[in-house]
Amino acid sequence: MERLTINFTGSAAITSDMIEQLNQLCAQVENTPAIDQVLFAFAGGAAPAQGTESMDVGLLHKWEKALRRVENLNALLIATTDGACGLVALSIIAIADLRLGTPDSTFALRGKDITLPGMLIHRLTNQLAANWVRLLLVLGNTLCAEEALASGLLDRTSTQPAALAEDLAMGMNPHAFTDIRVRRKLMLEACHTSYEDTIGLSLSASDRTLRQG
Repeated sequence: MERLTINFTGSAAITSDMIEQLNQLCAQVENTPAIDQVLFAFAGGAAPAQGTESMDVGLLHKWEKALRRVENLNALLIATTDGACGLVALSIIAIADLRLGTPDSTFALRGKDITLPGMLIHRLTNQLAANWVRLLLVLGNTLCAEEALASGLLDRTSTQPAALAEDLAMGMNPHAFTDIRVRRKLMLEACHTSYEDTIGLSLSASDRTLRQG
């Protein structure tokens, strides 16, 4: 197994540089089949400087396209957190397969970010109970690690989440890494896709796997 790690501060802002980093990461994974894990590590740090780049809908559209590209990677997507996490971290967590944090992790949309949840509302509404989404994305409350666990935003907590991620990945069924993007897509879209629309995609994906075996 080969893991690619990318480090961000938990308070990272959406910028052109951030989007370019994600696109470069995606290109590397898409062109390197040996990479079967991508770890996004969010750690506490100083808030980004304000006013360094103007925010507009064009930038947000590019951000959502980059997230969708990450979501379609054929690799296990892992997110680890430590300290305060904002919009960027929450957006990556929402598409991650494995979500691990420290007991000190907190989650909130700071400042004007509460007005820019974008597809984050769509993703988390399909994953969490409505009361948690309302607290976090509508009312702007801060969730502590314990609440993140209770809501399903996090899977586990540990003082060493990266080491825990390695242990969990090593213990996974090795076949789980095959066409993981297909199962992720079917799972994430199950809440708003009918049985009739899904069965063809499901059988097609299963057929492809059976032929490979």
